Amino acid sequence: MGMDELEHLERLEELVDSLAVAQARAEDDGERIDADALYAALGL
Repeated sequence: MGMDELEHLERLEELVDSLAVAQARAEDDGERIDADALYAALGL
């Protein structure tokens, strides 16, 4: 695995961790993260 691939995987891990935190905060507020908005923000 090349360095670029490793950097991309590390960044993906950070994004997943951030998403988990955001989801937990939203659930604490009785809300949910809008999947369409999330995909748009990620460019998917």
